[in-house]
Amino acid sequence: MSGMTIRTPLALLSESELQSLVQNQVAESETLDYKREMYGQGDADRRELLRDVSSLANRLGGHLLIGIREEGEIPVEVEGIENGDIAAERIMSSCFSGIHERINGFDVRPIQLANGRSVLAVYVPPSTRVPHMVTLQQEDRFWIRHGRQKMRMSVAEIREACLKVENLSERAETFINIRRERFIADKTRDIQPAERAHLRIAVTPLEVTADRFDIGREDIRGLMRNPPNTRQDGWVLAWVREGNPRPTMIGLQIGSADWRLFDAYRNGGVELYVPIDIDGSHFRSIRLPNGSRVRVLHNLALVEYTVCVYRFYKSFAEMIGITDPLILTWDLVRAHGWGLRRYFEERDSNDYYAPRIWQEEHLILPPMQVPNLSEPDQMAKAVLDRVWQSFGYESTIFFDEDKCFNPSI
Repeated sequence: MSGMTIRTPLALLSESELQSLVQNQVAESETLDYKREMYGQGDADRRELLRDVSSLANRLGGHLLIGIREEGEIPVEVEGIENGDIAAERIMSSCFSGIHERINGFDVRPIQLANGRSVLAVYVPPSTRVPHMVTLQQEDRFWIRHGRQKMRMSVAEIREACLKVENLSERAETFINIRRERFIADKTRDIQPAERAHLRIAVTPLEVTADRFDIGREDIRGLMRNPPNTRQDGWVLAWVREGNPRPTMIGLQIGSADWRLFDAYRNGGVELYVPIDIDGSHFRSIRLPNGSRVRVLHNLALVEYTVCVYRFYKSFAEMIGITDPLILTWDLVRAHGWGLRRYFEERDSNDYYAPRIWQEEHLILPPMQVPNLSEPDQMAKAVLDRVWQSFGYESTIFFDEDKCFNPSI
């Protein structure tokens, strides 16, 4: 059989699934390659490994399974190899140092077998940063997979790959701008209370035209209902009044517009919207030395909402297999005249307004592109440092020395 692909994440791939490839006679294809033995350690063998991996990345991505004996293009036995952990480290090291640019989402895992050996499963995601070049000993060549074979990329194929990346960026930028403009237009209408600000935190994958998941998936709905690593009674993605995700034209949505609203888009993007309540739960008014008053935002709310969105996205991306670079956006609409509330140890008597009050209509951070959200707290701090610096502070608060969120600081 041909045309079948492996959809199980490497962390969950088992010997039984490898055996099913043999039983179903799943042939090698443009996205699947079998190797009976591990690559050698000589330069020629390393070069062959890098060509195999980069050729998959420059085409459609796929899997390389080492330790499966095949005859022709058909797998006939799951044999495994010795020292799978060491072999996995060697492949990771070789590919990180010998392929430029690095392949986001590239992963290698040894799948333990009952015979004490292991099959080395190499996952090469469909790359959004093509073309990838083999750089070992200044080879400086691009390879691409056609069917079961790999070959050097032609000038036309290299040009097409570069245009693909450029088009991805343009489409992502257009998508982000449309979402942002609609949000700003909706929140600045005359029917909105003039004193209300609105917070928007979004994560967008670089590839915005592909559907990443079926909105009927119960595991995704469950993740939205009960996000991971949230603090009880904190500023979190908690849904009291509307606890069930509902379908929309572009994905799933939970919450309500007058409280907080969270969207998961079919293309793998997410967006949190929070109105800064005029009842004072997200801010307070403080008196300045000159007798005037200023509204200051609740620092912990801004920080914890951001942390929660990024922590959610880490689990969400793993669940639906997103390996694209990500674009982080953070907007505070109707931010004019607002400041930040600074916390000291004597919080009841030492409220402090920010060195400067925001004077523009909106606080719109420049988009930040990152490889992934594998370290969500650190990414949240990087974004929030920009927010705090917009108000004149050196950096944000509520993060420890390891850049992990800590609401008690």
